Amino acid sequence: MSRRPRPPLTLRAAAVIATVVAICFGVAFMVIGSSIARDSLSYLDLARDLTHGRGFGDPSYESATHFPPFTSILVAAVSVTGLSVQTSFGLVNTVALAASVLGVSALFRQAGGRRPGVALVLLLWVAAGGASTTLFSAALSEGLFMAVSIWAVVLTERWAVRASPSTAAIVWVLCAAAVATRYVGVALLIACALRLLLQPGRARRFTAALVPLSAVVPLGVWWLAYHGHQGRDPAFVAKRALSAATVFHSLGALGSWPIGIPYAENNDMVTPAIDRLIRGGLALVAIGMIAAGAWWLFRGWQRHGGALGLLVVVRDRAWLTAVLATAASVGLLVVWRFAIGYHILLRYWTPALLPAAAVGAAYVSLRLEGASPLVLRRATVVGVLLLGANLVLTLYNLAV
Repeated sequence: MSRRPRPPLTLRAAAVIATVVAICFGVAFMVIGSSIARDSLSYLDLARDLTHGRGFGDPSYESATHFPPFTSILVAAVSVTGLSVQTSFGLVNTVALAASVLGVSALFRQAGGRRPGVALVLLLWVAAGGASTTLFSAALSEGLFMAVSIWAVVLTERWAVRASPSTAAIVWVLCAAAVATRYVGVALLIACALRLLLQPGRARRFTAALVPLSAVVPLGVWWLAYHGHQGRDPAFVAKRALSAATVFHSLGALGSWPIGIPYAENNDMVTPAIDRLIRGGLALVAIGMIAAGAWWLFRGWQRHGGALGLLVVVRDRAWLTAVLATAASVGLLVVWRFAIGYHILLRYWTPALLPAAAVGAAYVSLRLEGASPLVLRRATVVGVLLLGANLVLTLYNLAV
């Protein structure tokens, strides 16, 4: 009796598998308990005050204006059901992780990705990778921001191609939620507005670009109302100078991003000498990533006859919003963190780079079309090794 042929993996099946994995890890982190950092205590304090009807009061460590309100509002809304604030935060993170997986899947398809195997590796990396689980295992706002921003990118690109009032309304809501989750969401608003401005032949594109930009208004109203009521200045910003160590640690965090090595944020796991060696290796990886991006831009510049020619070509690409979002976010992170003399943490790099990662995976998928069996086997090995290394870091996050 012959066996039935195994049904082929589809893009939809890859998304379903990865979403289930994301929910399982999210529930596991809920059961174990979210990791608590200093900022976590502030978010939990704010959510607890809202749950008990006390409004926005300053948390234990600094002014509430240091923490945009959407995360605390959402956690408080969930905790009204009777769940503890920490459990509610875990539930929000679980839903956000699943939404991030589905958003990356949509962006992968939008950017032209067609190979389900590549999609599965990408989505499992988002669902259970070391960098993602570092975000979603903690009571922090970066995970929610990642989910909201990735869907804002997807729907802005869809709106740029096919104008729709309903899509415009959803984009505005997502942009407002993003900037009300993390202030760096301003970069997302700028990227979405630029994408709409660059759409060729579109009527009223200047008016359309005002939609994402106006999404900052609700946050501005909240900040002014809170600031005026409390009579306090925004959170204290230390006056520190930019140093070589700041750049070095930022590069180390960037280099650790593909597998989420936690050395980028703490150095108490090994001796200082080994820690410096690991950070140095990660910094070299980061320099390689930056060089690859610069080379891609240089080749495009050469091929299309300068910046204007390159712009004319890329404005019709379905991945333009994603690339603009990553470029704007990275630029704002560098200016902001280096201006105050602090390095860029791994949990800051992850939401900023995720849109570009989805586009890169789609590019790999296109390159593998028609590839020889040997190339496909090598690509499979690379994917398995990447997921295996990430799984080790994820299990570490579960253990600690």
